[in-house]
Amino acid sequence: KNELKFTGTKNHTFPGGEKSIGERYEINTSHGILSITVEIEGIHQDRFVHYVLLDKTVNSSASDIEINIPKIHNGNVACLIIENLGKRFLCNRGKCTVYMKALKKSEVIEHFELKYGNVLNIKENGKIAPVIKFAELDSKNLFEQIAQFTHQMKIFKEQFR
Repeated sequence: KNELKFTGTKNHTFPGGEKSIGERYEINTSHGILSITVEIEGIHQDRFVHYVLLDKTVNSSASDIEINIPKIHNGNVACLIIENLGKRFLCNRGKCTVYMKALKKSEVIEHFELKYGNVLNIKENGKIAPVIKFAELDSKNLFEQIAQFTHQMKIFKEQFR
């Protein structure tokens, strides 16, 4: 939060009627203005929820990506933190949506592997699972990396709109 500018609170209403409240922060990156809303009150008690927008208006109702980090291991949550060679990374399981429709995880993983080469195979619950590594948590340019992944995901999702 020290690097980000607080821009206020934001209310989210989901299609099922659920609501959440988040604190919104912004930072300028080489990819544009990165806005991150951190859910502080809402329906997601089992995870830390971050709604991420890149160069969108403050009143936009949908995020470009969500960085949901489970509080305890949960393979159904889109993101996770892994440790590899003493470094911690934010990863995505290949789960994303376009207009409330889930995209095929295999297509998302394949795209990021072929286009950016940032897919790792991890061992989870005794099985090998591919994940998209997109940001190093302890990096000095963490927000640049998040903005880059958001930009890449926006480009990928355009073909499904």
